[in-house]
Formats: sequence, structure tokens, C-alpha cells
Amino acid sequence: MKNFGISLFLAGLICVSAAGAPSRLIQNLEAGNSQTLVYYGTSLTEAGKWTVQLTEVLQARYGQLVNTENCAKSGRDSVWGLANLASRVIPRNPDTVIIEFSMNDAIHSRNISVENARANLLSMVSALQQANPDVEVILLTMNPVGGEVAERTADHPYYRGNLPDYYQMVRDVAASHGLQLIDLNAVWNDWIADHPGEFGLYVPDGVHPNKTACREVILPGVLKGLGGGTVRLAVDSVENVR
Repeated sequence: MKNFGISLFLAGLICVSAAGAPSRLIQNLEAGNSQTLVYYGTSLTEAGKWTVQLTEVLQARYGQLVNTENCAKSGRDSVWGLANLASRVIPRNPDTVIIEFSMNDAIHSRNISVENARANLLSMVSALQQANPDVEVILLTMNPVGGEVAERTADHPYYRGNLPDYYQMVRDVAASHGLQLIDLNAVWNDWIADHPGEFGLYVPDGVHPNKTACREVILPGVLKGLGGGTVRLAVDSVENVR
């Protein structure tokens, strides 16, 4: 396994701003309570290596206290997410659910408006909270699009020109409903500014970050969001994360 250059970061610097609060997932794990974490979303989550990497980091720190389930499905959107929540997620009795669907909600041919996407997201949150009032729902924004995907015009069925509006909706829902937000879109935008011309190397098809991108951009961003500035996720063997 390769050391991917962030081992020091993950060994002791899994923090965000001092004002941040650790997720309940981390608080409960630190208290020695077993936790089930469910990932739910699109191919960015089902096939994204960041979920495997995050699971490895958490299990390296907390061992068998952590159980993770990837319930995402490639090509799906929030309409599917809402329709399948009761069968795919709720029976797993999750303590924490991480949700992202904006990348596919923004596809022009899906005809899912920002307002409809918001309604679907809120309905998912409500259903999860009804099933378990103590559930923690964490909302994700993801990467921008690039390359040929970013150049598509509105007459293309896979046009995603309004993707930033869907990400802003997710931010707004998190703020208005007291949900934790991990704003990976902001992380990506900062990374792009610091690495001009490299986005295509990390997101070769313009949509799906590769394994290196997951290790070097997404995983640190998610860990920061979960850690909240007060909890350090000390990982002795983080260089072995795939």
C-alpha cells in the first residue's frame, strides 16, 4: 500500500475550525458506544473509494465499535433515494446516515427541480427521524464537474449546469434544520484553486473522483467534518488505507 502523503494529517490533525463540533458518530464512538454508519447516495458514494477508506480509518481507531453499510446505488437520484429509504436504509437501524444525491438530481433530463430535490431530501430526513428520533443525518455536497461534462449545453440530456444551485440547497437545508453539513464542494473548490490544471487528473471523466482524489481530497474533508475540531482520530496505520 502506498503512503499517499497525508499520514501525518490523519495521525493527529483530523480537525476543522475550533468552532466546529464533533459529529455524534464520533462522540458516541469516543464514549465506547457501538455505531452503525450508513452511506446513501449516487455512484459517488456506491463506487467512491472514500467510503472504504473512511471505514478503514474509523475501524483502525475504534475497531469493532464501527459498523458501516453502503446503501448507495449508481445512477440514482433523490426520487429513488426517497422511494427506497424504507427498504435499503431504515431496516439497518443506522445511528448516522451520510446522504448525497445532488450530482444526479442536477441532471437536466431527470426533471428534478431544486425545489423537488429539497422536498425529497426533507422527506428522507423526516422518515429517518421518525424511525429513530436519535438518528444523526449528515448532508454532503460533492465535487464540481469538469472537462467535457462541464462544457455541455442545456440541450444535452446530462447537462448539469445548475449543480451549484443544488449544492446550495443542501447547505440551506442543513442550516435551517440543524443538520450537520460536510461541504466537500467547498473543499474541492479550494483544492482546485491551489492545484490549477490538475482536476482532470483526479476526476478523469469529469464526474467521478478516482481513488487518489478520494484519499487526498474527499477523505480528509469528511474526516474534518466528522472530527469537528475537538476530537483527534489517531490512526497508527493510516498509510495502509487503500
